[in-house]
Amino acid sequence: MLGHGHPKVPDEVWIPEVAARDWVILTKDKNIRRACVEIQALRHANARYVCLSAANMRGDEQAACLLQHWKTIDSVVASKPVPLIATITRQQVQWLDGATWRVAKHKR
Repeated sequence: MLGHGHPKVPDEVWIPEVAARDWVILTKDKNIRRACVEIQALRHANARYVCLSAANMRGDEQAACLLQHWKTIDSVVASKPVPLIATITRQQVQWLDGATWRVAKHKR
């Protein structure tokens, strides 16, 4: 299967494939949540998309951020309805509730 990151597979093609496998999309690609075609693909496929907002973070900092928020991410993914659009920053995890971004309560 050609997947995310392959230059010949558009997001609107691989997103439904990943969602059909009931996988969570974990990426640094913030553009997916901003482009109409990709948002439609996420919504139509009932995908669970989690974006690490990692601007200016080195690889070890990205890993630390994911570890710091892992229980919160897991809780959001498990408890929020699909389609799910969520983002992780150094400070918090948030998810898109309709047109409003909500901040998840930090889980320890």
